[in-house]
Amino acid sequence: MQFPLQQQRAPDLSRNPESPERPLKIIVFGSYGRRESIAHSDIDLLVILPALEHKQ
Repeated sequence: MQFPLQQQRAPDLSRNPESPERPLKIIVFGSYGRRESIAHSDIDLLVILPALEHKQ
C-alpha cells in the first residue's frame, strides 16, 4: 500500500479564508479512509459545517 498524501503536506482545509465558519468535522473516506490508496487515488472528504441561521 502507498500513501502519497503523507509524502506531501495537505492543504489546511479547516482554515478556508472564503468561509466564515470553521468545519466541525472533516471526514476522509474512500480509498484514503480505508488506507488503500494508490499513487493516482483521489481524496474523498465530507466537510461538516455548523448549521446556518435562516435569515428572513
